[in-house]
Amino acid sequence: MLSHELLTAWCEFEEQHEQDFLDWHTSEHMPERIGIPGFLRARRYAELGDGLHRHFILYELAGPEVLDSAAYRAKVNDPSPWTQRIQPSFRRNIRAACRLSLSRAGGKGPDIAVLWFASADRVRVEHSVADLRSHPDELSLGLHLGWLRSADGELENREAVLRADSARMQFDGMVLLEGADAPRIGRAAGRLSHHLLGLPRTTSVEYGIFRLSAVLSPPNGDQRKGD
Repeated sequence: MLSHELLTAWCEFEEQHEQDFLDWHTSEHMPERIGIPGFLRARRYAELGDGLHRHFILYELAGPEVLDSAAYRAKVNDPSPWTQRIQPSFRRNIRAACRLSLSRAGGKGPDIAVLWFASADRVRVEHSVADLRSHPDELSLGLHLGWLRSADGELENREAVLRADSARMQFDGMVLLEGADAPRIGRAAGRLSHHLLGLPRTTSVEYGIFRLSAVLSPPNGDQRKGD
């Protein structure tokens, strides 16, 4: 990861709207976001599996102040005509700003498992995720644990109004597992999900396996490593 501050999103589409979303997100939306100071990298993933039309979007940010900046607010309050057309077609749109408390670089690859969980026991979750690193299947995986900082980094703006079907998932954090072997990542996600659900104060865990479909960084190399 380039930073410990993330803005994440999940969204689903009916099949007839999906290609328009992909064209918009690749051609307009990602370049627009990366043009905002403090956006270090944008990635989009498509969920693996037949008949699925769900996408996971990950932005790495220079700091939490980026989402409160004048440049960001100006963009989300002045959506383009294409944005105004496509965003009402979002289904189960979920957005969350998170801060990583654990981040371990691993093998590079196009696949990622995203686990989001609701738990009131931060200490046990942190220990469980840290212990995952000792399993042979996980040694080559990138492993990142983030905690919810905001349910939506742009709560009051014109773009948020356009996403009428935004969902309010009740979760406290997420785990990202990155690598080049989707079956291995899936096994690791399944083990972690089972373990987290066994914790006394964890109420729910969901996860999906996604593959990278687009990535974009600022042309001026404005990137900063997370510590």
